[in-house]
Order: sequence, then C-alpha cells, then structure tokens
Amino acid sequence: MPPRLARLLAAVVAIALVAGAFALRGGLSDDEGDTTSGPTGGEPTAGDDPAAEGGYRVLCDEDLGEEACDAVAALPGVAEVEVLPAGEVLAAYTGDGPAPDWDLWLTLDGLPGVLDTARDQVQLGAVTAEGARLEVASSRLALLTFEGSRLTCPDPPDWACLVGTVRPGVAVPSPTTATGMVVLAAGTAGLVGTTRFGREVTDDPEWDEIEELLDDVDSAAGSTTAEQTASMVEPGTASAAVTTAGLAAVRARTVRGQGRGLASRPLTPAVRVGVVLVGLGARGDGAVRALGEAVTDQTVLDALAEAGWEGAADASDGLPDPDVIYALQEELG
Repeated sequence: MPPRLARLLAAVVAIALVAGAFALRGGLSDDEGDTTSGPTGGEPTAGDDPAAEGGYRVLCDEDLGEEACDAVAALPGVAEVEVLPAGEVLAAYTGDGPAPDWDLWLTLDGLPGVLDTARDQVQLGAVTAEGARLEVASSRLALLTFEGSRLTCPDPPDWACLVGTVRPGVAVPSPTTATGMVVLAAGTAGLVGTTRFGREVTDDPEWDEIEELLDDVDSAAGSTTAEQTASMVEPGTASAAVTTAGLAAVRARTVRGQGRGLASRPLTPAVRVGVVLVGLGARGDGAVRALGEAVTDQTVLDALAEAGWEGAADASDGLPDPDVIYALQEELG
C-alpha cells in the first residue's frame, strides 16, 4: 500500500472509531490576531457580567472578511473583536492552560463542532454553548476560472475532474483555514460519493487524490480563499480556484476580473456553506441572546456580502459530520 494512502487509511479509522491521540499543539500569545475595540470600550474579566463591564468579546473568523468583522466590532454591546483563522482558534482551545475567554464565535457552520471534537481528543470538555447558535448567511461552493483556462471540465465541474491525472493548477485554500477545512471535506465527499465515511471506503483510490490536489496548489496563489481568488486576475497563477460562489462573483465583477474574463461555475455535488454565530463558554448563551439580532442586521449582512457570504441565513449542507472534518484536517492539514 502506498505510504500516502496508508496515512489516509489511518485517518478514516480515526473517523470510524472517534479515537486516537490527536493533539493540536500551541496557543496564542497576547499579541496574536487582529483586535478591534467596540464602541462601548472596556474588556470583561472572566468573573464579571460582560454587559455591565462594557460588552462581550467576539471571535471573528478571518474568512468572513475584514469588513464584516469591523461591522461586528461597531455593534452596541461588543467590547472587542479578535480576527483569527480557524486553525489558530483550534490551537488556542486545545493547548495547555485555561481556555480563552471569548463569548461568541462568528464562523462557518461545522467549525464549532470541529472545535468541540478537537477538545475531546485532548480530553477537554466542549466549549460551545449548548443551544446557543444563530444562522447568519451562506454561500454555495463554486469554481472561479476564466475563458481560455487550461481547466477543461464539463459543466458543472465535479471533483473527479479537478483531481484528474492532468491537474492544471487548481487552487484550494489551506486546511488551516475554515474555508479550507470545508473544501477538503466537500472534495472528499464528492470523490467517494457520500458524506458518511467508513472503513468500507478505505481502499478507494480517490482518498490519495485529495492529498495530491493539496500538494499541487500553486503557492503563488496564496493560502486563503481571499488571496487565491484575488490572484486569479494575474496570468500564470492558477487555472481555477475552489471558493464560495459569492466570493467568485465578487471577484468576477471587478474591473480586472472582467478584463480577464473571470467566471463562477457551480460545483457538483452542490455544497452549501453556512455562516453561524455560536456562544462560547459560560457566557455564550446570554451573548447570543443579547447580540444575535444585531449581528443579523443589514449592516453586518452587507459587509458579509462583500466577502462573498450573500446567501440567505442557512445551515451547511452536503458536508460530513464535524468529527469527520476534524479527522481529515488533522491528517491532511
């Protein structure tokens, strides 16, 4: 058995048994991440009432865009917003020492479950607040490409074409990002034909092709979906980029995008990715109740649309369970 397939076999066994000693190491120093103070100022301590002490602390996924995170920071009742990629959030909550004291997390649907799975693997309790969840926006996955691209897939393109023998530089975001984890899970599900993985598919050669796709990503395209789609206006960077349909449309509408003939093509099987607000820690339930309506107001939704999250508030669809996404990210990320 090839070494690469053997590693993926181990990942699937971990998925089936929900076992193993996965450990995400590391943590965040005090100065990591972008931090924006809200209009109310101040920072609540772990034992204080956030509303009385100046507001709640919000964690905002960097894949949602700077404008959206800034819009959340401007909301009444928000003391601070910290912008981090998903991989750093997992590391922060699974490292040594006490868990961070964020109250809310605005991120992609599925990531809160990935976080709880990651903590379970290092024998820590769940941190997302039970029942504290609000769907905010969504987008389908799509392929951003251009006229004359070396990519010659039928419409709609599928994953079998994207990982074919002749791969013409298809960019996918890093599995250390939220969108990258979703794309990794969606691609695996699309290749094996199901979102319910088990040991019965461990001999399927498509498992090996996903890792090869990641290995072949042109580093010049960047690691995040924002960087990759922005680079598509530059000749020679990549022939296509897997991203959200909303972000693909945003890039295609730009002057430079129109000049290069950028176009969004829906992927099959269809995958919808939701944006959710979830509570974290002991204050999470109250934080979602207090700020949920404000986070879904038009100002925040318009800012999310600038980053491609322009669909209706909805949950993710077409993805495997969060524990599966976690195991794949651990093996291939």
